[in-house]
Amino acid sequence: MDTTINTNEEVVINTEFERLKNKRWLLTILGTIVMFSIGICYAWSILNRPMNAELGFKVSDLAVAFTIFSVVNSIFGILSGYIIRWMKGRVFLNLIISSAFLFLSFFISSLADNLALIYIGFGVFGGIGVTFAYNSCLTVASRWFKDHIGVVNGLFLMGYGLGSFLIGKVYSAFISNGSNWRDVFLYFGIYLAILLIISSLLLRVPPKDYQTPPPKPKIRKQPIEAIECTPLELLKRKSFYYLFFMGLFMMLVSMSIISNASYIVTEVSPLTTEANIATIVGLISIFNALGRILIGFINDYLGVRYNIVISTSFQVFAIFLLGFAVMSGSLAFLIICFILFGIGAGMTATLGANVTLLFFGQKHYQVNIQIVMLVGGLGSLGAMLMGFLYDSMGTFVWPIFIIGAMGVLGLVSALLLKRP
Repeated sequence: MDTTINTNEEVVINTEFERLKNKRWLLTILGTIVMFSIGICYAWSILNRPMNAELGFKVSDLAVAFTIFSVVNSIFGILSGYIIRWMKGRVFLNLIISSAFLFLSFFISSLADNLALIYIGFGVFGGIGVTFAYNSCLTVASRWFKDHIGVVNGLFLMGYGLGSFLIGKVYSAFISNGSNWRDVFLYFGIYLAILLIISSLLLRVPPKDYQTPPPKPKIRKQPIEAIECTPLELLKRKSFYYLFFMGLFMMLVSMSIISNASYIVTEVSPLTTEANIATIVGLISIFNALGRILIGFINDYLGVRYNIVISTSFQVFAIFLLGFAVMSGSLAFLIICFILFGIGAGMTATLGANVTLLFFGQKHYQVNIQIVMLVGGLGSLGAMLMGFLYDSMGTFVWPIFIIGAMGVLGLVSALLLKRP
């Protein structure tokens, strides 16, 4: 009798999955477009160059704006997670909030003639707007793709990374053709507002009776069930703290380079044109995207443990190699290192989302992931630290090696991280 009931339930689940499986891929495309568009904020080292030329700020001043953005992004991510839970998984309200704040972010920044307006516009409002859209996309992915969560998170985060490159190139093209940076900021704000309003009407979580087939790992013989942890239980687990410090140090490494990449190119090759700087810096974003997809496959087919060790090891290797590239003064060597660094940064960027879901469960994922992603805010201090070290030392060489030492601490935390 029990066997008959289970068989009937399996038939219902499979039927519902077959009916909706094509829709979930269409939502993936839309989610990737949203992530691609909000990734513009990670082109900050390109966006701020014309602004800096007009207003004359220090590198460390502009790094503070990116740090504010990342801290606000992390803090308001927790609120975003609670709103999604209150809305029973629906992301409509989050995307409307994101639309409003991202428009205000670029509008206020377009009016800026002092650091305060940049900090409020790009830093505070931009951080709020991005986190509400980001959390919405990851929530949709986690509900529709329990069978391929690593790959789909990788696709979404690939869009996030590619956005900073391609939109950065569009921005550079506008500036090269004589457009004022203030006008282009306003155009970006209008575009993001329209896109997110449309997305709020289309992005949906699946119905309650929808269930994906269980994942089929190639190397692990049997998938290991996650422990369902409430946010309070999460904070009591040793594995959370190893995950947190691993993410913190890896984020310090990533943000220190991403936010200062254009100035690193200028140190190595002072005569490089603005258009070529945008292309070279953009290589980090392109290969960051490929790294996110690659590690998604490793996560789904080799297992989360391989994901953790491979991604953190690669990132630490890449940051030290980058230091030697800047020391050498070779632009060709720097370009190779930017490619490797992009792959490493992409690999580590997906760790928080994948490990939180696989270690601590789906039920409280929307809030748990935002607690884990507080590392983004703290890790963004790497951008400010790198800026201050550069202003003090007059070079990026030794600051990169100092940041690399922090990456080693992240690798140690990764090796200690075990499934609860």
